[in-house]
Amino acid sequence: MLGLALVLLCACEEAPVTLEVHDVVLGRDGTLTIVGLTAGPALADAGLDAGVDSGVVVVPDAGPEAEPGVWVSRAAADGTEQWRVLVSDTARAPVHAAETVTERVVIAFGSSYAALTANGELLWQRSLAMAANPVTLTAVAPLDEGGALIVGHALPMAATATDLVLLAVDSDGWALRRRVLRPGFVASRVLRRPSASGFLIVGAGLEESGDVHVAAVAADGALEWYGTVGTPVDDRVTAAVVTRAGGLLVAATTGPVGGEVDLLVAELGPAGELRWHAVLEARGNEVPGAILESDGYVTVASAADGFGGDQGDPDVWLVSFDGSGAVRDQRAVGGGGRERPLALTEGRDGLQIIVAVEDAVTHWTLPSPDVVGARSVEGACGQERTTGALLRAEALGGAMLDGATEALADTDLPITAVEPDTRRPPPAPAAVCR
Repeated sequence: MLGLALVLLCACEEAPVTLEVHDVVLGRDGTLTIVGLTAGPALADAGLDAGVDSGVVVVPDAGPEAEPGVWVSRAAADGTEQWRVLVSDTARAPVHAAETVTERVVIAFGSSYAALTANGELLWQRSLAMAANPVTLTAVAPLDEGGALIVGHALPMAATATDLVLLAVDSDGWALRRRVLRPGFVASRVLRRPSASGFLIVGAGLEESGDVHVAAVAADGALEWYGTVGTPVDDRVTAAVVTRAGGLLVAATTGPVGGEVDLLVAELGPAGELRWHAVLEARGNEVPGAILESDGYVTVASAADGFGGDQGDPDVWLVSFDGSGAVRDQRAVGGGGRERPLALTEGRDGLQIIVAVEDAVTHWTLPSPDVVGARSVEGACGQERTTGALLRAEALGGAMLDGATEALADTDLPITAVEPDTRRPPPAPAAVCR
């Protein structure tokens, strides 16, 4: 049994208005950018310091009439909040973000996208003006030119399949390339391939019991290959990472539509070939939030509510697989509320787990980058419990699909400038926990 440093979120004098966290970006300099929606003018920080000084950053409440808005916050490597801004006060769609090579943050929400400097200054905001077939933007990745590749989907009139839209923009937000993949899918991740130019785009189709869709595109947006993998039930990818060999690791939910979901993990090679897969079945629901490749093993962090945690609230469930998909170790950590892993990264101090606790972002630290044999989880709430989820024999089918990307004209995907409108609340000290 692990020994844990018990750090509970405090009951402070002012109830904070917390950010509904949608995405986090781990910067090359160790910074953490958080994006999401909120109905009030505050961001909960919850101690981005592995529990050394766990607290909550609050600002005065704007009252119950406050509209939802897109919030962006930046924290330094030591957990100190550097800035936070409200980019839009009308957005209601999920927010996605990526850091560019010029250390700007590009965010996408609904049919809009915007860029902020490392200091939180809003540089520009753009909107797609497709009235007939509106585009919903769902993923962002950096480009070498200093801009970003923004991916979304559009449902043509009287169509049963969606178009996958690829928009490459320059550092000023204007289009470098516009392409569409037909038939397409709804993207949830777009990932740069470090060993080759181009990107891997991961998502799901519109079918009710769908598979994981993966498309590989070159740097100019041309399609290289497009395929699906999945079980006979509904599979929805929620985490993915490019392997060092240029392939792909995906973590997905798998289960009947409307029923409990289990954990599906699979590795694909550089050409989309299936290397291995594993399905872990436990009580309750297991929703992966992050996946990480290390030397000879793979770590997956999920939100799981079937391991006897905090009155049914999900805890963080860590599973380590070897290079062939066999389980090396598994354990649940938490019990301080509704906990949801957002990212995994290896640092000098060990394995860093970025976690949303009741939508307040914090991070936990394992002294070793390997889950196996770790003797403590610094900063975690609640307690650690060993888990015994079992591998289930589940066939994984797959198919390579025909398709091609075609260029879109400017009139097919017009872009308009939006007058930048940001509000920067005054600095607020961390609340003192009792």
